[in-house]
Amino acid sequence: METQTYLVDQALQISDLHIIRKNKDYTKTDYPLLAALCPKCGHIEFFVDLKDEK
Repeated sequence: METQTYLVDQALQISDLHIIRKNKDYTKTDYPLLAALCPKCGHIEFFVDLKDEK
């Protein structure tokens, strides 16, 4: 797990939350925060889509 991350609210009409990762080269990478919901039990998990990351 990475600890150099933080959560920001983009303050739009429908709030979009984003995770910001602080990189070792002092740059930042922004990821939209996504959520998965189990329709049977109601369990929710937050995640970011890293499939396009190099």
